[in-house]
Amino acid sequence: MLHRYHSTKMEGSSSSILGFLYVFCSHGVLGLDHVGTNIKTRPGQIAVLPCIVTDLGSRQVLWAKTVSTERQEILSIGHFVWTTNPRLSVEHDGDTQWNLVIDDVREGDAGAYTCQVASDDATRTGVAAVQLEVSWEEDRSRVAAKAGETAVLPCTFRYLGNKQVVWQRTGTKIQILAVGVYVSTSDARIHVQHRGKQWNLVINDVTEGDDGQYECRTSENIPTIITVDLAVAETAAGLDE
Repeated sequence: MLHRYHSTKMEGSSSSILGFLYVFCSHGVLGLDHVGTNIKTRPGQIAVLPCIVTDLGSRQVLWAKTVSTERQEILSIGHFVWTTNPRLSVEHDGDTQWNLVIDDVREGDAGAYTCQVASDDATRTGVAAVQLEVSWEEDRSRVAAKAGETAVLPCTFRYLGNKQVVWQRTGTKIQILAVGVYVSTSDARIHVQHRGKQWNLVINDVTEGDDGQYECRTSENIPTIITVDLAVAETAAGLDE
């Protein structure tokens, strides 16, 4: 079970904690030997920056944000969130997951984050590098199919939490097609193909009447929206126009 740890006062004297952080910061930005993770989200969403640590022992997991080529801002040490930003928390499952969670993401949250393992002697080992991109730019893709074929409209969400995935067709009016894997339309040609983080909408035996714009979105006040334009043609030549 995942537990969330928010900003709180760390135990111990102020001088020892500040000294602890000074030693960490004085080492500069940590070099990582592996390719990191890129996460793209929109303002107002929840961003979950993943980190898995095995064989931690007595060491601490530390999250930091790169401020410049010479400096990092310490965000959390173990369960303790050092920053006073109330939107940041650490998500821990009691075992190997030490995710950094940013609620109500803002454009200023964009940047490079690193999850590190810190030892008592202040040496740090990089575990995960995460590049967070925050943008209002719309995710959009195009699917082309011939009449009679099966069209698969792609949709992938890295993290949903307790939210649902909603597929809808837009145009002069909005038609809800599916919520989760449950299809809400009477059209028997439609179903949702769910595998892991994928929530693809499948339309069998497509016709020109299926041509148009579809949206895959999360069920929240400020949703993440993935738009898919479906183009259906009667002939193969029509798809190349």
